[in-house]
Amino acid sequence: MNLKKYFCPLLKGNNPLSHRLSKVFCQKDNQKDIFYQKLDFYKRRKNGELTSEEMEMCKKQKDCEEKLSHVSNELTIPKLEELDMMYGVANSLSGINAERHYSNLKYLAILGALLAIFFVLYSEIDLYEIIFACLPLIIILGGILKWAENSQHHKNYLEFRVLAESFRVQFFLSIAGTNKRVVDILPWFVKRGVPWISEVLDDMELPDISKTEKKPILNFWIRNQMSYHEYALENKRKEKYKNDMETNILLYVTLIIYFLAFIFELYMFVHSPGNVHPDIWRTALNLSLGFAAAFTLFLESYYGKKSLDDICNDYERMYELYVWAEQKVIHEGESTEVILDLAREFLIENSTWYAYQNQNKPGFVL
Repeated sequence: MNLKKYFCPLLKGNNPLSHRLSKVFCQKDNQKDIFYQKLDFYKRRKNGELTSEEMEMCKKQKDCEEKLSHVSNELTIPKLEELDMMYGVANSLSGINAERHYSNLKYLAILGALLAIFFVLYSEIDLYEIIFACLPLIIILGGILKWAENSQHHKNYLEFRVLAESFRVQFFLSIAGTNKRVVDILPWFVKRGVPWISEVLDDMELPDISKTEKKPILNFWIRNQMSYHEYALENKRKEKYKNDMETNILLYVTLIIYFLAFIFELYMFVHSPGNVHPDIWRTALNLSLGFAAAFTLFLESYYGKKSLDDICNDYERMYELYVWAEQKVIHEGESTEVILDLAREFLIENSTWYAYQNQNKPGFVL
């Protein structure tokens, strides 16, 4: 039964809540249109061309306070201001959607673990009333999952990130005076899998950068990104270490509980003491195992979808790539060949990141 056929007509009107629900459940967002709409908004905001209604709306949504990030805070090239703004818009859209995507994952993980605990309490201590809380919890879980799928936060987070990084590469290719378009060296995986990104990059008009205007990229691109990836790698390793430590502690606790259960059952089998109530102890051990399983479920549903191992490997490879590029530039100079090799490798790594992150769609495991 197609519920949208009956539900969506009810959401027509100017009510903000109806508009929001209609956008999420009844419309399929077009990423290309979203990007151009936000880019147009920031251009008009910069030129003071927003209407009073738009100003009022952007104050409510805090868009008026948002400052777009730049490819480089140390470089100001008037001819590349629009390209820099395009990067800022794509980066902003990716960041907003990433935050919402990971919030969805967290809610799904917490509620999924809570549901598992409810089932353990229902089955082990005969807390029959708690089964009435399970159905609303399952409905809430389904609603959040449906919301996450229809709002496309995960899809938007990844695709706008790929677009932003493509703009970053184009910015430095232009600054280096190569006059090479990034769309011409975009990996086939991106061209085929996310064609709208190729369309945006192909539609982009690039200004000619003269020899007197071009800048060296050693510090502004290579060493800057080398420092960033070194710092990011250290932070992700800390996060991975924390996750690994929690997982290992949980594993040891589970093994200890199993060992205690084995010793207890062996003791009961050999001695069969009349003054010991085995059901109480068995229930306690089963509850402990159930809670450990629920916490494992949370870790897998949340941290498991962050691909920390892959991200650490990515940062490490990118750091080594920039070390290689630094040595090439130092010994051979900033040749077009070296710059294009660096750009291609960067785009390949970016498409690899997209490929494995695309597997981390919202969901829950029971």
